[in-house]
Amino acid sequence: IILALDATTANIIKFYANKEVFSLHSNKNPAYTQIGNPDLYILNGQIRYLVLQPYIVENYPHLKEEVDQLTDLANKYGGVPIHTENQTYIGKNGEILIRPALIIYSLDRIHGE
Repeated sequence: IILALDATTANIIKFYANKEVFSLHSNKNPAYTQIGNPDLYILNGQIRYLVLQPYIVENYPHLKEEVDQLTDLANKYGGVPIHTENQTYIGKNGEILIRPALIIYSLDRIHGE
C-alpha cells in the first residue's frame, strides 16, 4: 500500500500503477480513502511507500500539516528516496532552479527487506 499526500495524487497513482493508495488529506467523497493513523499501518507492514510533494504548500497552504506529517513519517521510519520527479522554475533573480516536486520513499528497510 502507498500513502500519498492528497486524494488527487492518490487517484493518479491508483489509476496508473494499479496499486492501493491511501491519502493523508481527503475530501468528503467516499471514493477517496483517507487514513487516520498511518503509524499503525506502517508498523504493521501495510504501507510500504510514501509519496511526498514538499513544495505543494506554496499553492495549497491548507496542506502544510499533511506535508509536515508525511515528512516526519519518512524521517521517523528511515524512508529511503527511491524516485524523485524534479520541477524546473524561475527564481526571483531570473535564474533557472530545480527542486524536487515529488519524492517516493520506500519503507521496506523497517521490515527487514
